Amino acid sequence: MTDVLGPDIVEQSSSRSELQPQLDKLDSLLERYLNLIHEYQTARQEISRHLSSGFFSLARANFNNSTGTRYGQDYYDERMQATRRISISGTAESPKFESRLDSTEPASPNDLQDEKASENSKEVPVDPLRWFGILVPPALRTAQANFRAAVEGPVPKLASITKQMRALEPEISRLRKSIKRLRNENVDSQ
Repeated sequence: MTDVLGPDIVEQSSSRSELQPQLDKLDSLLERYLNLIHEYQTARQEISRHLSSGFFSLARANFNNSTGTRYGQDYYDERMQATRRISISGTAESPKFESRLDSTEPASPNDLQDEKASENSKEVPVDPLRWFGILVPPALRTAQANFRAAVEGPVPKLASITKQMRALEPEISRLRKSIKRLRNENVDSQ
């Protein structure tokens, strides 16, 4: 068969056979990376939707408020604490980010009264809407629900996707260098 094809064609086909598995692996890594980019963009759009709805509801609550009290982070003191936390679990290669309710929040109003009664208790974060009274506007509740949805859903997902993308980037770079080196060796041998 080498007589029919010639020695140059046989050498090129053998170098292509060495290069093809590398190219196939690069294709699969790039396909996975593009899927992650799509998921990343989808999560970013979801965050944008939740945050814009939350800020719009907050502005509507401020506009419709007849008491003159304003709502927002500039209108409460520094005793306010976060009620949601992002936790990281898993290994360094595949971490898992998830949102969880802060464990120091009381389960019921009775628990809050009991904790205030004890002198050794520390400040306990409560539902932030309680700081603005019992009858808060529905738009303020909607704003809180939108901000919670952003923190609980797409934010941990976005962090996980970003970590996966960063783990793929060095693999893709190494594979590209190896393919380039194989191609240079093939050019030099011809």
